[in-house]
Amino acid sequence: MLRFREEVFRTQPNAVYDEEDCRLQMYHMVILRSVHTLLLDYKFQGPYVLQLTDFHSGNIFVDDNWNITGIIDLEFICALPPSMIEVPY
Repeated sequence: MLRFREEVFRTQPNAVYDEEDCRLQMYHMVILRSVHTLLLDYKFQGPYVLQLTDFHSGNIFVDDNWNITGIIDLEFICALPPSMIEVPY
């Protein structure tokens, strides 16, 4: 994913808005490159678990008995190893 993001940054003329945005994106890539081995376990092969990142009451539909009937706004859902799952707040 890091290589994909770097390739997009290098090849797409509209990857940044201005000089400040460019510097910020380059800063983030350097930081991620330097700490990714500390954050990620590359030996882990699965299974991955889905984590809802925008989990609040406005995105959950329930019936009259408070049974969940639907969840919306899955735009930023993540597939993560179990060690990275957090309890929704």
